[in-house]
Amino acid sequence: MKTRYCWIIVAIALTLDVRAAEAQCTSTVTPLSVTVPSIGQTSALSVVTGTNCTWTAISNDGWITVTSATGAGIGQVNYTVAANSTGVDRTGTMTVSGKTVTFTQSGSGCPATVTPTSVTVPSIGQTSALSVVTGTNCTWTAVSNDGWITVTSATGAGIGQVNYTIAANSNGDRTGTMTVAGKTVTFTQSGSGCPVTVTPTSVTVPSIGQTSALAVTTGTSCSWTAVSNVSWITVTSATGSGIGQVNYTAAKNTGAARTGTLTVGGQTVTFTQAAGTGSTPPTPPSNLRIIK
Repeated sequence: MKTRYCWIIVAIALTLDVRAAEAQCTSTVTPLSVTVPSIGQTSALSVVTGTNCTWTAISNDGWITVTSATGAGIGQVNYTVAANSTGVDRTGTMTVSGKTVTFTQSGSGCPATVTPTSVTVPSIGQTSALSVVTGTNCTWTAVSNDGWITVTSATGAGIGQVNYTIAANSNGDRTGTMTVAGKTVTFTQSGSGCPVTVTPTSVTVPSIGQTSALAVTTGTSCSWTAVSNVSWITVTSATGSGIGQVNYTAAKNTGAARTGTLTVGGQTVTFTQAAGTGSTPPTPPSNLRIIK
């Protein structure tokens, strides 16, 4: 009987020791609720427990990373929360020393990254694309702010690209912009590659008219056009590229002397034509006396 009582006393003592140890290893985790901005965050949680008590920390969601997962006594759990690019709010948890810590992260920001934001374009023009990175559920638009920049894929969502075409520049250097997902992309295009030289730039035409040509010189890949600005000069070869010529015909003049122009590759060519045989005689001055 005495032996039985001894075993009972030992069992009670062991139970009390275990309970005392458990009481000693009760832990406190602070905070238990964390609000995280959409851009993400790196921070820490505080853990307080008995000196000889160990604890562990485990993330329950892929976007929450624990960087110090074990410890003993008083310590901290370092963690990193990734940026939220989904476009919607999300909630995740971490288990620290048996306690649940809840993380709430906003996704309303929909931040977008556009690459590149500065583009240098050759004078002959270019077709290329910009990269857009944003949240999976975030939409974006692309708008050209200049006529010589054409957007061929103007909308998208999440990760994508903006396809665009830049026209050839036959004038001086120029700068234009495109707005993509609220970001400004600047395009700088040289015009030095396509200077146009027209010879001659001044033509004297006889009254009987004339069919001839102007010489055009520019870059090999540079195109040009020729346009008559008067009805009595007809252009018979209006477009070309590189080195070429503009064929034209100036009609016979049956009236007073006249002047007209052609625009060739942005250059002005002036034509002066003498009066024709059927021209109207000049009007005599009003004070002229006629003697009979």
